[in-house]
Amino acid sequence: MRATPIHPEGGRYAAPLLFLPGLWSRPRSFDLLAGYLAHRGWAGWLLDVGEVRGGVAARIDAVVAHAGTLASPPVLIGHDLGALIALAASRRRRDVAACLVMLAPLVPGETPVAGLLWRWNAIAALLLGRDVPPPSAAQASAIWGQRPPAGLLTPERADVVLDVARARVTAEPARVPALCVGGAADPLLPPAAARGFAARMGADHREVAAAAHFAHVGARWRTLADVVHRWLVTRLGEPLLETYADVMAERDADDDEPTKT
Repeated sequence: MRATPIHPEGGRYAAPLLFLPGLWSRPRSFDLLAGYLAHRGWAGWLLDVGEVRGGVAARIDAVVAHAGTLASPPVLIGHDLGALIALAASRRRRDVAACLVMLAPLVPGETPVAGLLWRWNAIAALLLGRDVPPPSAAQASAIWGQRPPAGLLTPERADVVLDVARARVTAEPARVPALCVGGAADPLLPPAAARGFAARMGADHREVAAAAHFAHVGARWRTLADVVHRWLVTRLGEPLLETYADVMAERDADDDEPTKT
């Protein structure tokens, strides 16, 4: 798994952000959101799980492993399938996540999710064991309510798509503070479904007006970014700032310690 660091402008928080893209998505889909949060002091990592072999379970393992290398529990921010991977990873151990942000999560078993695969080219790829192509521009408009920018989507591994198709991806209530954000114009996760999912997961819920499934790259991305930043600061701001202050105090103490000769 490739992990690309995001460097903050005047870092303020000890907890880094880990960004997880969804089905057919690339890490660069988070460029706007990650850049906005970095400007406000959040460091982070863009995680590319696209080449991880072994289905969704292996992707969860990869996220847990990366989180274990960090100095403090991170904030997991996942979109679509990435939201469910983040949710599952956060349940593994206490040190995997300080909190969780789920952007337009897939809801296992829902009819619109099954509709992602009702395409001849997707069915043919699965039968042949090949990577599954993303929806066409016209299909994307019907499925997601928008056409993601060119170059944002890439073929998805067949084992991962099969896990979704065969309902091997599940969702259990969060064990850390969690936020579920949905777009008011998302046909894959309609507002009522987003509210219901958030309630079942024990998560806070926010809705972005006029946003579709890829709210973080659409015209409403700035509104979404404000929602996420505000929730993080309100929900975890004080503990995170205290943690950051402790880290800085320890670093200053090390710097002030006389050098032994």
